[in-house]
Amino acid sequence: MDGGAGSGRDAVWALLDEADTVAGRLAALSFDGLTPAEVLAVLARRAEWARRGPAIDHRLLSLLTAEAVPAELGATTLAKGLAHRLRISHGEARRRLDEAADLGPGRALTGEPPHLDDGSPRINQYHHPEHLLLPEEDDSG
Repeated sequence: MDGGAGSGRDAVWALLDEADTVAGRLAALSFDGLTPAEVLAVLARRAEWARRGPAIDHRLLSLLTAEAVPAELGATTLAKGLAHRLRISHGEARRRLDEAADLGPGRALTGEPPHLDDGSPRINQYHHPEHLLLPEEDDSG
């Protein structure tokens, strides 16, 4: 995982530091002055943040799976290294790796991201669901 010049390595760490700062400041706030509607709005925003987390994790775990060597992580398997580092069970680490394999970005056999856009239309030309909603035309006449 060399990162390269175009990886945005500095941006990743800067944004993580910023997120830690914001999370700490938010945790230190008193929510006593919020109305019930505002509490729900805050919970909705936090839920949106929480839903974004797994998508980021899937990308990171896919990258880790493609490029990491378990011995470099001080483990015999990637799941064991992940479990140790994240302080989770081996089973949870395995579940996360399996989920990332299913839901994360794919890789070609060569390790490169697949180039799926071949310029063809993105709509199946033979499937027209709008026709299912229209009344059939009367051909007698």
